[in-house]
Amino acid sequence: MPLSLPSQRTWVVGDVVTAAMMNSNVRDAVNFLLNPPIADVYQSAAQTLATGTATDVTFDASNVDTYAGHSNSVNNSRYVAQVAGWYLVVAEVGFTGNANGRRSLAIQKNDVDLTPIRQSKSADPSNIGLVLQAAAVTQLAVSDYVDVSAFQNSTVSLALLMASMTVLWVHA
Repeated sequence: MPLSLPSQRTWVVGDVVTAAMMNSNVRDAVNFLLNPPIADVYQSAAQTLATGTATDVTFDASNVDTYAGHSNSVNNSRYVAQVAGWYLVVAEVGFTGNANGRRSLAIQKNDVDLTPIRQSKSADPSNIGLVLQAAAVTQLAVSDYVDVSAFQNSTVSLALLMASMTVLWVHA
């Protein structure tokens, strides 16, 4: 049940407290804090990344999405803010094994990297898979979106073994 961010009343001397005032200034604020925007989305079907091209990671399944900010089928790489505020975004991707090149991961806001330096690592010469994680705190207005971009340059296309993104509203 999406709730709007409550706006608190400034009380003045002589105000008569009514049930409506208590509901809008106490009950609604507490209800919002008990049910903030939270989304945990993941990839249930492998996505293949071409070599040398940063690609938005798609998420076709959801564990939770309390404010319907993510669609599993339309623009499914994005979480779109339904409530303005500060958000914590955590992302993780796992690449299939390949001994060549580098892998990187970035969290983006409206298609601009939030992570100052992409989380990056050279491929393992033993040809095992590689998991990268990134986290960012960002301020989102209503309709701003966050997504995850992955990159690899192994000289061949590589599949992602897994991918997830968690988005938590943390502050107004």
